[in-house]
Amino acid sequence: MSQQNGRKINRREFLGQGLAGAIGVGVALGSSGAGSPAWAAEENAAKRLRKGGMVYRRLGRTELMVSELGLGGSPSPPPPVFSAALDRGVNFVDSSAVYGRGQGERNIGRMIKGRRDKVIVCTKFHPYRFQTDVKAQSIKAVEDALERLQTDYIDIICVHGASAPEQCLNDDVLAAFAQLKQEGKVRFTGLSNHSDPAHVLPPIIESGHYDVILLALSVFSGTRVTRADVKAGKVYDNWLADSGLQAVLDLAQERDVGIVAMKTMAGGARQKLAKYQVGETTLPQAKLKWALSREAVACALSEMLNFDILDENLAVVGTTLSANEQTMLRQHILDRSADVCRMCGTCLRACPAGVPILDILRYITYHDEHGKIRHARQSYRRHVSAHTFAACADCDACRRACPHGLDIPAKLRYARSVLA
Repeated sequence: MSQQNGRKINRREFLGQGLAGAIGVGVALGSSGAGSPAWAAEENAAKRLRKGGMVYRRLGRTELMVSELGLGGSPSPPPPVFSAALDRGVNFVDSSAVYGRGQGERNIGRMIKGRRDKVIVCTKFHPYRFQTDVKAQSIKAVEDALERLQTDYIDIICVHGASAPEQCLNDDVLAAFAQLKQEGKVRFTGLSNHSDPAHVLPPIIESGHYDVILLALSVFSGTRVTRADVKAGKVYDNWLADSGLQAVLDLAQERDVGIVAMKTMAGGARQKLAKYQVGETTLPQAKLKWALSREAVACALSEMLNFDILDENLAVVGTTLSANEQTMLRQHILDRSADVCRMCGTCLRACPAGVPILDILRYITYHDEHGKIRHARQSYRRHVSAHTFAACADCDACRRACPHGLDIPAKLRYARSVLA
């Protein structure tokens, strides 16, 4: 049972917080009744508002008003940076049971003490990994997360890394979520998706069971840039339509499913590269602007691990992507196209051996670009065995299938050399 002003509130009141209240708790601003801020009724029609230095956007049918930038949780920023982000208006924080083996959730729990009502907590787990008693184990996993977070409710609980519709539409998982909602332990349900969104997400969106999607979305998403295109200096004008990802975003909007962009920094490390700077705008800032320029996106996640990154990221709030910045991003895509996996899943469908190619390429990114060497090696060793590549010796089906021209066999060999 939740508490408010020292008084316990019942489930009806608890769920009602999703429909009226102040922006601090990330709730809708459509009610003009007592207690609603004066600017609520004025700004709600636009589903976007500014308060102080932050802009907030409506997260689909949840009616949560979320900050344009959210705190990624793998890893969580140090306490002083975390606290400063909240003080400057960031109200969306993301985590997972697997981040630091639960330490990420514990860190959030400590940081939101005294201001739980001002923070929207999103966390994730892997229900599809449970072999038996899926409903009971899912409920226990969420209750364990509640304990680590030191809270009695989670705003958004997500299926982590969904790569097939059935992982989310499993009857036991849905039953667990329904019970958790009924008990007031969960407000809304969601999922995160790293790969093959054009095939994985439409059935889940159409099912009506999920309110929020954390979607890998970057300037590289959907760009079908072949070697010939690169040689000719060509980048497609529409970055999303060819891959089917724009159709996913359109469907999400049609069904009022909230979109949170993640993996926005794809294509290179986050250092300030002078080559790609336009005026005062850095490459990371332009990437965030691009993600936030998508109409369907309510929030973009970023791992703001120090004050420099925090300041750099928050400077984009409420700004728009200029023509010169767009040109700079196109050049970045051309320069990096043959090295960046778009996670479209084409290689998986072509691989006769079922090698987890996308997972392996993601682990390379963790290792090379994010500096998460230990995490990359642990993840690789957990999911890739010595026999994984037994059938790969004379096969290059993945390379031939890749619409982006990646030399996937070479990348897999590299992964074995640094991660195995």
